[in-house]
Amino acid sequence: MLKFNKKTIYETLGREPVHPFPARMAPGIALQVIAEAKKPLRILDPMMGSGTVVALARAKGHRAVGVDIDPLAVLISKAWTSAVDAEAARSKAREVLTRARRIFCSLVQRDAYPHGADPETRQFIAYWFDGYARRQLAALSLAIGGVRNELTRNILLCAL
Repeated sequence: MLKFNKKTIYETLGREPVHPFPARMAPGIALQVIAEAKKPLRILDPMMGSGTVVALARAKGHRAVGVDIDPLAVLISKAWTSAVDAEAARSKAREVLTRARRIFCSLVQRDAYPHGADPETRQFIAYWFDGYARRQLAALSLAIGGVRNELTRNILLCAL
């Protein structure tokens, strides 16, 4: 488990990471500098992945900016580095699930792809997911897409 100044991420931030990002880094050096800094630092994480350095730096009062070329990394780090009303997110998740079940009932298999998906994307999805699973995922995606609050939508997309 990742430690930060002899504390876990959970102990430092009061919550677990949103989702581990598959590209790994050796956070020890960055986290040690953050922990030992006597005054606020400006920190740039040029390949932020899930946003561990940014989240922990902000928790310690530093000004941190992270960037990443991977849209999944950006989504995960946005969700993790934002303040969240957990109960409001759970409530919205229940609404989304109800809406997704209704969408699923009317969704035909040939339409169970992301909106605007090109033939290559459709072929990839059809390879990995049978028609039933595609309908479930498409229904969830459509229902989540209807969430107006960007932070809540990001959290639900991470859960998807």
